[in-house]
Amino acid sequence: MRVALRTCLSASLLLVFATTSASAQQRSRMHPGVAVLDAHGSSVLTSGLPGEATTTCGKCHDALYIESHSTHVTATSRVDCFDCHVEDTKKWTPEAFDEDGLLRSEMSGIGPATDAQCGRCHGLVSGATPPVSLPRDYTAKDEKSSSGFRYDASLTTGVVFSGQWISRSYVNLEDRETLTFPWDVHAERLVGCASCHSSPNHPGRVGGHRTQPAHLSRDPRRTTVSAYLEHPDHRLTRGQCGMCHDPSASHSFLPHKERHFEVLSCQGCHVPRVFAPSVSYSDVTVVDENGEPLLGLRGIKESGEPLGGSLLRGMAPLLAPYLTEDGAVKVGPFNLMARFEWLDAERKPVS
Repeated sequence: MRVALRTCLSASLLLVFATTSASAQQRSRMHPGVAVLDAHGSSVLTSGLPGEATTTCGKCHDALYIESHSTHVTATSRVDCFDCHVEDTKKWTPEAFDEDGLLRSEMSGIGPATDAQCGRCHGLVSGATPPVSLPRDYTAKDEKSSSGFRYDASLTTGVVFSGQWISRSYVNLEDRETLTFPWDVHAERLVGCASCHSSPNHPGRVGGHRTQPAHLSRDPRRTTVSAYLEHPDHRLTRGQCGMCHDPSASHSFLPHKERHFEVLSCQGCHVPRVFAPSVSYSDVTVVDENGEPLLGLRGIKESGEPLGGSLLRGMAPLLAPYLTEDGAVKVGPFNLMARFEWLDAERKPVS
């Protein structure tokens, strides 16, 4: 077998993660009691099998429609209702059900997806407390992670979604006391993930995502709440700065500001530095004792064990041109990552 070594460069646009988090009490009040069913449609109280989201939620919501209209269901991964809309299914003990076999509202933890739930898969998310710190399993895959969380987006971009000031965190950053600003300016202002990444047919948001005739000051043609709850479209909107901000109304200090907006992304100026460690290379040709590829991290001044003991300095992203969805070329911030792997004679990766 002929073996080749290939280096792949991949780039991840730095994204500012942007639903206002609902408290546990608010979440429990909004949803009625529900029978938790297994994959065969039987109550988990009698079958002893784990609950299954499609059969449980499909009693009231069109689960098949949701799965076919979801950016979180792909050929390689499947995120179900429980993953995003239930705080913790481990709390569904027999005591959480009433005499009719329905999950008590106050015990269900069912509600809109919170920032913390988005963070289970998308990156390092932290609320007001405790102070931000790097998890011990920050670089682990989800199946290897002790918490079951994944921090892929933070690893590939260096972004942390938190309103806390960096100077008050537990992250060992160089000159940390001078970093008197938040990890994320949107999180500080209570703008959550679903504020930008929402359902396109959400009755409360559809007006901001659809062009309406100029002679209408308000477009009343929108999905009713009952119809939306049955058929919520989960092809979430891609957060764009222009959804909330009008850059032409400000930036008067810029010479030729329209030209700036035409060729430079907002993040190019407004994400000048990121502070979490990010991947510089992944070497699959050599694995560690856990079978994981060796990772190189940038943004580290002095390495320590565990990672939380390292002295970090953050990094200034590379500004590079990229092609937008509408075919325009803009310049934005990137984190370049190299990947090394063995290839066989047909140029297919070797395990």
